[in-house]
Amino acid sequence: MNFPINYSFVTTRTLEISDDGGNEELDVLVLDKKANEAYWKKISSFKATAEKALVEPIEWRISSSFIDMAVKDLVNEESDGENATIFGLHVSVIPDSLNTSPSCVLRLQDNTEIVNDFWK
Repeated sequence: MNFPINYSFVTTRTLEISDDGGNEELDVLVLDKKANEAYWKKISSFKATAEKALVEPIEWRISSSFIDMAVKDLVNEESDGENATIFGLHVSVIPDSLNTSPSCVLRLQDNTEIVNDFWK
């Protein structure tokens, strides 16, 4: 899948090119494709999770270990600084215990939950 480029994952590298005329140094931009893909997969996973809701969603419940740059960017894009939201829904951050792995669920009005596992 072709994802947009998040320039946070772009670095500059210098290459030395040799030809008949001698050596020339060129600066090139290098994309960390794996990090860029993981970022966009996590961003799109929220939409994929919300689309599975058959009843009205209430809030996102996210473990603190799930929060990375993608989640922070998504929250910062629409939050007012006081209330964290994603797609207009409140975000509850659940502290990690020693035995928890990163998790994100969408809680619905009927108290069911949809696990966001599209990012994996």
